[in-house]
Amino acid sequence: MTELDRTIEAEPHTPVYKMHKYFARRPWNVFRELISQYSSPGEIVMDPFMGGGVTVIESLRLKRKVVGVDVNPLAVFITRMEVSSLNIDRFQEARRIITDRVKTEIQSFYVTNCPSCGMEAHADWFEWRERTHTIRRIKFDCSHCGLSGIKRPRLKDKALAKKIDVEFDRVIGRRNLWYPKTQVPPGDKTSSLLNSGITRFDQLFTRRNLLALAILFREVEQADPNVRDFLKFTFSSCLKWCSRQSHLRGSIIEGWAMHAYWTYPASLELNVWNTLERRFDAMLRGKKFSNQEIGAFHRPAERFSDLERDATCLLLNGSSSELPLPDNSVDVIITDPPYGANVNYGELADFWWVWLDGGRMIEKRQEAVINRTQRKSIHEYEMILSSIFKECVRVLKPGGSLVSTFNSKNAEVVSSFITAAVTAGFEIKPNGISYQRPIKA
Repeated sequence: MTELDRTIEAEPHTPVYKMHKYFARRPWNVFRELISQYSSPGEIVMDPFMGGGVTVIESLRLKRKVVGVDVNPLAVFITRMEVSSLNIDRFQEARRIITDRVKTEIQSFYVTNCPSCGMEAHADWFEWRERTHTIRRIKFDCSHCGLSGIKRPRLKDKALAKKIDVEFDRVIGRRNLWYPKTQVPPGDKTSSLLNSGITRFDQLFTRRNLLALAILFREVEQADPNVRDFLKFTFSSCLKWCSRQSHLRGSIIEGWAMHAYWTYPASLELNVWNTLERRFDAMLRGKKFSNQEIGAFHRPAERFSDLERDATCLLLNGSSSELPLPDNSVDVIITDPPYGANVNYGELADFWWVWLDGGRMIEKRQEAVINRTQRKSIHEYEMILSSIFKECVRVLKPGGSLVSTFNSKNAEVVSSFITAAVTAGFEIKPNGISYQRPIKA
C-alpha cells in the first residue's frame, strides 16, 4: 500500500450498511480510498471474502465492475439486497398491506396500562430476569396522555405473558404458522447456548416474540413477489433486536452486539411490531441511498462473461478456492479476510439463516477460520487461505495487486495470513505493509 502515505480516519456507516447486521464490516471510506487508488472506472475489482458487501458497494458507487464471493450465503443475500434497486412505491404498498393485516393483532401482545391515565398503552420492551423468568420493568408509550416511561409490572402484565405462553402451541398449530425448530449444533460459538440449556434456535426468543415473528413471516411469504426479498431482508434485520440477546447498556438498547451468542441476566423482550416499523424506516433510508448512489449502474451478472458486456456486478456463493473466472481476468483484488478465530461467521450467521432457508444451517467446511469444533487449527486456516490466494493469483491480470486490510492483535494469525499469501505466489512490495490506527468506538 505504498501509494497511501496517510492514515485514513474511519467514518460512520452510511445508511446502506445500517439496514442489516453483518459482523466486522470494514469502514466504507477506507475501502473507497483503496478502490480509488488501485483501480479505474470500468475495471474489474474482486473481493474473495465479500462479507457485508463494503467492497462491492463502494466499487459500484465508483463505477467499477465488481465480483464479490463468499462461502456464507447470508453475506451474499445481504450484499444483493444492499446493491439491488428497490421500487419504493411497491415496497411502501406491501408495508401498508402487512400493517393493515396484522399490526392490531401483534400490538395486542404488548398491551399494558398507563400508570398516569390508566388507559391502554403499548410496551416498547419488557426487561426480564433470566434466572427467575420474571418481568422486572416495562418501557411503555401511551397514545392517550402522551406519557412515555418505565414502570413496574402488574398482575395484568404477567398474566398476558403467561396466557401467550400457554396458548402458543395451539395458536401455531391452528393457524399452521412456521418458525425454525433447528437444533443448535456443537460449536466454538454455540457452546455458550448449549451450556445454558438453549438447544434450539427458536429458544433464543420469548414465546410472545416468536409468535409475533411467525405471524409476520407468514405475511412476508405471501407478499408481492416483486418486493418479497426486500421484505424478507427487513424481517431478518428484526431478528437480532427481538431475541433474548437484547439488553440495556446504560440507557441504550443494544441488540445482539457481540461476536458470540450470549443471553444477559437482564434481557430485553422488544415489541416486535415497533421493531419492524423501525427496520422498515432503516430499510427505506438505506435503499434511497443506494438507489441514488448506485441505481441503474447495478446490472447483475449470472456469469463472468456477462461482465465483459453490459453487466457490472457478479455475486457468487461458494469458496474462493474454486472461482468460475478465467485466468488473468481481474484488475485488482481488494479484501478483508477472516482473522483466525476472531469471528466464526458461519456459526453466528445460522441465527438468521435458519429463518431465511427453511430451517437449514450454513455449510462450514470450506470456511477460512480457526475453530476447534470444526477441527481447524491455525494450520488448516493457513492452508484454506493459501488455496484461495492461489486462485487470486490465477485470476489477476499480470501486474495486478491484492490489497488487503487485516485487523488482528494475534501476531501468529497475522504471520499465518502473510505466509499464506506468499506461499500462494504473491510478492510483498517494498514498504507494502502499513499500519492503520484502530477504529474509534
